[in-house]
Amino acid sequence: SIGIDDLNHEIPNQKTQAKLIIYPNPTHGKCIIRLNHDSSSISIGNELMIYSISGVLIEKIKAKDNEFIWNNNSVPGGIYIIKLEGTEVFPGQRLLLVR
Repeated sequence: SIGIDDLNHEIPNQKTQAKLIIYPNPTHGKCIIRLNHDSSSISIGNELMIYSISGVLIEKIKAKDNEFIWNNNSVPGGIYIIKLEGTEVFPGQRLLLVR
C-alpha cells in the first residue's frame, strides 16, 4: 500500500522554476530586473523583452551580467510584461509603472 509519506518525495531531475525579480514594483522610474537563482542561467546574448499589456514590444535589452536596469522614463505609466528570452524562456512578470 502507498502511504502519505510515499507521495511527498520530490520527482528526480525536477528543475527549480526560475523567475524574474523586478524591484521596485510598482515603480516611478528605473527598475532592476534579475533572476531568482544563480547567474549562470543568464548568458551573453539573452535578451530582456519588455511588452505593453496589449502585447506590443516596447524595448529589448541585451544581457551583460546577471542584472538588467530598465530606464523607463520614455514610456507612459501602465502595466508592462517583462520576459527573459535566450537559451531558456522564463515566464513573464508584470511591472506596474506609475506616473
